[in-house]
Amino acid sequence: MNNNKEMAMELAKIFIQKENVIPISTMSSVDSNSFVYKIDDNTYTFFEILSHFLDAVNKFEKYK
Repeated sequence: MNNNKEMAMELAKIFIQKENVIPISTMSSVDSNSFVYKIDDNTYTFFEILSHFLDAVNKFEKYK
């Protein structure tokens, strides 16, 4: 795994441990093998959270 993916994975793991991120036991219609997390009134799969952080890390690398 390259450094950007490793960094995104670590950030996502830290993020889902935050107090306002609530794991939901139901599976997502987008990815039936992924956990779903509720953040405020929105739900996201772990893959969506990971993708967000990977995009951010890649943008950071671009402007570094």
